[in-house]
Amino acid sequence: MDCSQKRFKVSAQKDIQVNLKEALPDVGDFKYGDTAQKVLCAKMTSQSLIMVTVSWERRSDGTLPKPSSFTNQVIREFCPRLLVDFYESRINLKQREREDK
Repeated sequence: MDCSQKRFKVSAQKDIQVNLKEALPDVGDFKYGDTAQKVLCAKMTSQSLIMVTVSWERRSDGTLPKPSSFTNQVIREFCPRLLVDFYESRINLKQREREDK
C-alpha cells in the first residue's frame, strides 16, 4: 500500500466518523447504540402506560446525549437492572418517610 492509498483510507475513516457524528441526534436512544446510565423518573400516562426517562453515558465521540423517555417495556428489555434499581430506591424512600412520621 503506497502513501496515497494510506491517506485515502485515513481520510475515508475521518469522513465516516464526521458523517456518523452528524447523523446521530442529540437525544439518546438504544437504536443508536447509546448506553443508559440511570433512570431519572417514571410517570403514568393517560393510556395507563408507564413512561420512563433515562440519562445516558457519553458516546465514543465524547458527546453526552440528552435524556429521553421510553415505555416501561422498552427499558425492561434493554436495561432491566436500572429499572429495578430505580423502583427499589423509590420503595426505600417511601419506607423511610413512613418511619419518620
